[in-house]
Amino acid sequence: MRQSVESDIHWLRKVTDDTNVTWLQLETAIKALKVELLFMKKNHEEETDTQYDELAQKNPEELDMYGSQQTEESTTVVTTQAAEIRVAEMILTELRHTVQSLEIDLD
Repeated sequence: MRQSVESDIHWLRKVTDDTNVTWLQLETAIKALKVELLFMKKNHEEETDTQYDELAQKNPEELDMYGSQQTEESTTVVTTQAAEIRVAEMILTELRHTVQSLEIDLD
């Protein structure tokens, strides 16, 4: 009986450790995605401004179409990355609950 309990405790500690590692990896991934998103927004703004200025000199109609297209593309990128961040945060929350549950089981 004692060996069984010790085995269970050992297993729970391993699961807790594995969960903590995954948790840290997800936190790192979330931070990296946020940094990448900021970089992409800034880079996109710079590219858009440059292309906008070039088009403004050529043709105002093309400029309007280009502006609409760039807005759609930016919205798509931001929406996709925001969804990825939300998913990663949900997974992180689930892992936190799992860790708390395992810690309770250990006590």
